[in-house]
Amino acid sequence: MEKRDVATIVIPGAFMQVDMDEEVLHLRLHRKLAELLVQLDTKLYWKYVQVIKDKHILYVKLQKALYATLSAVYIFWKWLSYQLMKWGFVISPYDSCMATK
Repeated sequence: MEKRDVATIVIPGAFMQVDMDEEVLHLRLHRKLAELLVQLDTKLYWKYVQVIKDKHILYVKLQKALYATLSAVYIFWKWLSYQLMKWGFVISPYDSCMATK
């Protein structure tokens, strides 16, 4: 009735575009993934590996938001909302996942 265009989009790799906020998030990598990182760059990663019961464990601090974590969703939502407002969109006061222009 208002003759508006409606668009729904998927942003590939969306979370990888967003830096972590002030929040510090550590991730525990173990077994095969830890071993693969050590193989990738032994000098960099080996000094951080712990071997517990013959299992390699590597703790890492995230610099980018990680998909499927609640903090990543919130950080991306803040970044996207900011970008949309910068481009002239108005975020709906009733549904923060809707923006109009």
